[in-house]
Amino acid sequence: MRPGGLWRVILLAAAAFIAVAAEQPKKEAPRLPADLEPVFGIALAAPPEFAASALLRLNARVPDKLLRRDLIEMAFNLAAKGQNPVRLVAVPGAEVDTRSGSLSNALRLRLDVLSLQTAAVREMLAVDPVRAREMFTRIVRPGIGVLSCGDSLVPDQGSYFEAFAAVVHSGFTPTERSKGEHYAFAQGVLGGVSSVAELAPAANAVASFDFPREYFEIILGVLTAKFESVPRDNRAFQFYSSDIERAVEALAGRVAQLKADRSALAENYRKFLVTQLQAPRCGGADPMVDFLVGSPEVPLFGDAIRGDLAPLSPAERTPESAGGKMELVRYWQSGSSKRIFDACLLLRRGPSGIAFSEADRRSSEWSRQLTDFLSMLANWDARDESSDADFHNEKSTVYQALLELAPPGDLADRVMQSYVDFLKNSPLAQQNTVEWFAPARATVARIRPGHPEQAARLLASFRASGNIVLMLEAMLGSI
Repeated sequence: MRPGGLWRVILLAAAAFIAVAAEQPKKEAPRLPADLEPVFGIALAAPPEFAASALLRLNARVPDKLLRRDLIEMAFNLAAKGQNPVRLVAVPGAEVDTRSGSLSNALRLRLDVLSLQTAAVREMLAVDPVRAREMFTRIVRPGIGVLSCGDSLVPDQGSYFEAFAAVVHSGFTPTERSKGEHYAFAQGVLGGVSSVAELAPAANAVASFDFPREYFEIILGVLTAKFESVPRDNRAFQFYSSDIERAVEALAGRVAQLKADRSALAENYRKFLVTQLQAPRCGGADPMVDFLVGSPEVPLFGDAIRGDLAPLSPAERTPESAGGKMELVRYWQSGSSKRIFDACLLLRRGPSGIAFSEADRRSSEWSRQLTDFLSMLANWDARDESSDADFHNEKSTVYQALLELAPPGDLADRVMQSYVDFLKNSPLAQQNTVEWFAPARATVARIRPGHPEQAARLLASFRASGNIVLMLEAMLGSI
């Protein structure tokens, strides 16, 4: 064969293969079910955390595995651009009618970056476990730092450690597990624990590991060392102490099952408790009522944990000093908001204090009172309140009450349209979209049990509003 002849044969064969392939019917790329395509299009136009949440919800309706993988990964990447890094939870005394409570309620929707990304990881485990593990390693956990006594919100990183445990359980191939790569992975994640708020979920994760004793003891040692190294944080300790106690008790139970040595766990946990209990003690929301964490009434360092070690003494439970109390912004404090609040109560109960019946609320007199109140509500100036968030949350609460009270009809439709217009024009929609949106979803949930037709009409108003987030909410509710 002449030089170059072999290449000529190869090229001719390749050309023939291409020609044959071109004649074959092409396999279509997987597509979303037709009823999901409009929702997908709206989702991609929504703020990133709403888009991510919607894609994860759509994922459950998609049969094609490759398409599901793409949706989950897209959701994971979009979630990283969300406004709220981590879920925050209001401490006792700060949950109701406060700025802290409103933000905490909003973040219960789990539209924060960490909650969404860990949800994507757990969804990916069912589709592509190795890819899920890689995604988990890309999560950037927000730095927590030590809370002050003035803080009324504490971070919740439970979703991170739940995803961590799930990845350890099912995110490694048999070959990788035979090499012990899941042990090294677990050590690396636990090595990053650096705060009181992480101890309970980290301990729960370790307690769930089905490792042989020799490897479990290594992992336990990494976590046990963290009880000595985390800084004092009385605000976080007050909130999480019971969770930590239960998690350590579960961990001690797992150690006992494996017949491993739990002495280091008990000793380090005891040191941790003494360090945290002796820190300056933060006060509660009410200066007359402090938290009782660490008092004899709270069963810390119980029998199932301490073994032969001595219980905590009163001296070990005594703080060095008193810390500050929580700093709260309470609602309904301005003159305008108090007048609105009192007038709204009169629509529910009247001057006698007896709740109006539905027949009462269908009367012309009650309709007149509601009409007057709506004028009063329209004249309420946001500048009377401390922030756009406060005004938005207070006014949303009023609308929730009105939509619950107003009998179906023209007046109820007027309230509904007024509420949707208020939502569309609220500045909070740009400042913190999740906090802005949370009352809207809560309103639907609040009125649905007693007035399902009203809830359906409100969702229809959302869909017709022209606001992407409200439209998406209505569309997701219909699939």
